[in-house]
Amino acid sequence: MSTVVIYTGPNRLDLNLRYGMHFVSRDQIPELIKQAITKDSAFANFFEDLSLFRLKPPPGSNAFRRAAIAKAPPTKRTLVHPPLRRYR
Repeated sequence: MSTVVIYTGPNRLDLNLRYGMHFVSRDQIPELIKQAITKDSAFANFFEDLSLFRLKPPPGSNAFRRAAIAKAPPTKRTLVHPPLRRYR
């Protein structure tokens, strides 16, 4: 079964890649790009299955920020300005 692969990395003019390019399967990726993947293994992380890519929130949404706030430990309540004590 072939799965569609999408490129989610930055534009690479030397490899003729732009964000959002689709490939029918990992076997259909051009040989020049496969050579770049073997040289730099981190470059392979930019190629994702389309089914997994669709599960991510859209660019510019604050879903990641909300998740980070939900996972943050609770903060202690502190007074910005302590109350003034009056001496008699």
